[in-house]
Amino acid sequence: CLLVCVANAFGDVGIGKNQYLPPDRGYSYDKPNLPFPSGQNPTQVPFPRPPAQPQQPRPPAPPRPYQPPAEDVRMPFEFSYAVNDVPTQNDYSHKAVSDGDVTRGEYRVAMPDGRVQVVRYTADWKNGYNAEVTYEGEICLLVCVANALVMWNGKNQYLPPDRGYSYDKPNLPFPSGQNPTQVPFPRPPAQPQQPRPPAPPRPYQPPAEDHHHHEPGMPFEFSYAVNDVPTQNDYSHKAVSDGDVTRGEYRVAMPDGRVQVVRYTADWKNGYNAEVTYEGTPTYPSGPYGQASNDQGYRY
Repeated sequence: CLLVCVANAFGDVGIGKNQYLPPDRGYSYDKPNLPFPSGQNPTQVPFPRPPAQPQQPRPPAPPRPYQPPAEDVRMPFEFSYAVNDVPTQNDYSHKAVSDGDVTRGEYRVAMPDGRVQVVRYTADWKNGYNAEVTYEGEICLLVCVANALVMWNGKNQYLPPDRGYSYDKPNLPFPSGQNPTQVPFPRPPAQPQQPRPPAPPRPYQPPAEDHHHHEPGMPFEFSYAVNDVPTQNDYSHKAVSDGDVTRGEYRVAMPDGRVQVVRYTADWKNGYNAEVTYEGTPTYPSGPYGQASNDQGYRY
């Protein structure tokens, strides 16, 4: 409004622009109830706090139910391999079998003197590792002379204990002989076991129903055959499927003249099932005296 603006303008001129008004002419405030802190170390004035609420005691946690220890799952295994590399003169092999508790094995190494070192061993969690070392064959004089010449030149020199490595004598005797004695290893004293409460019997659970929903696949049929004379590869494969069950057969020509035939069926419910048969009679190359010789095949 124009009149209000003119009145405010004259009021500012008579009083002064932005003039501070003291409490008796302008704003006024009530005096605070708490003193205002001042000085280098002002006194801390506590503010009123609400009364503390009494804490309710927490109920004790329920005891954990007994859990039986996990079962010890042992994994049996079996393997074997052999290396015979003539240029590098590496000739060794290793094979082992285990039922999950005891492992039995044997490895062979061709020695520089012409013999073969054979190590037969057993190992288990109770008796540890026990080995029997034997040697097969005779020491070849020519090999020993060749090794002596190499040692005379200072290459690959074997250092006896008084000049080379030395080891402390073992505290336990090393087993030897055909049937080595089992030497028990020192073990810490057994801790007394607390009796475990018997596990509650499991309620009977009926076998779960198979709710698998099977979707039939795509039918197919194929066959191929390979007969390459230079590489002696002769094999074939054929199969047919209606989307649910696959039936097939493959043939492989074996080195002994027979033909290995594998006829199989496979489906989503029964898995893979195969029947292996052989056609023909095996033949082997003759030795110098008309006897069969296996030296021309694989060595294990």
